Amino acid sequence: MLYCSTVYMKDTVNLKNRMSKIKGQIEGIERMIDENRDSVDIVQQVVAVNSALKNLGIEILKDETSTCVSDKKKFEVLLKNLFKLK
Repeated sequence: MLYCSTVYMKDTVNLKNRMSKIKGQIEGIERMIDENRDSVDIVQQVVAVNSALKNLGIEILKDETSTCVSDKKKFEVLLKNLFKLK
């Protein structure tokens, strides 16, 4: 059976860039809370972060399923998780 560690993902630079953007969004939310910004604006940013995290998870699972899975059961579990994220 072939298993891959996340260390060997083919596009770690892209994933790290996505994570940096998400971190920035979270820091922005924290500033908005500190500044007592309107709750609608804060929630809008929370929704954006949630979406970004889901998309990051999808990319990780897509990479895993396209390059590392030779075990049918693991493939099914990964696909199931992929569709849960959508």
